[in-house]
Amino acid sequence: MNKKRSTGPYSLFITKILPKFTGRCWINGRILGFGLSALVGLSHGGPLIVLPVGEITRVSYTGHDVLFDMNRNGQPDTGDIFEGIAIATQIQGTATGIDFSNQLADAELTSHYRFSVVGHSADFNHLEFDLLPGQFLNFHVGQGMAKNFDPSLPDAFARASDGDLWLSIKPGPLFENVTDIQPDGRPLNRGWANVSVMY
Repeated sequence: MNKKRSTGPYSLFITKILPKFTGRCWINGRILGFGLSALVGLSHGGPLIVLPVGEITRVSYTGHDVLFDMNRNGQPDTGDIFEGIAIATQIQGTATGIDFSNQLADAELTSHYRFSVVGHSADFNHLEFDLLPGQFLNFHVGQGMAKNFDPSLPDAFARASDGDLWLSIKPGPLFENVTDIQPDGRPLNRGWANVSVMY
């Protein structure tokens, strides 16, 4: 894998740019009472992204990671940090199967995240992640000039987070994330969250 030096707060550590991954995140909005379709800040004329009401939402995405190999052993093990970006490719209700992806024609739903490895299999083909203090999983909606996601550019992290903050998941018991290496060698990331809404 390619290596590069981080420009972030962990600049003393060698990082690895990991292969592009695909994934799915299941968001349970029922905990909010009013459902995630009510994500309307006072500065917005309508919801930035509408999700199914009364059911769990599956958001499919592709993304790119950088591994901060904190102990410099060349493996993504406990204590190492992943920072990355992703873009939603599909939004769908899990119970009804109704597809809400047509919204992505005019807006992009991107994420910028930083979380830690908290467990792994002996062969490192299964990784478990958690949000530790100071870490985050933020979702942004980019429209107009902010619809500019491009992981190949040097400012990719800034592009993934220059839209309106739509949802922010902080450390706590409402987040679970794992990555498993598939038979073809590609990583598949899956996450589950009960969410708190940030405007």
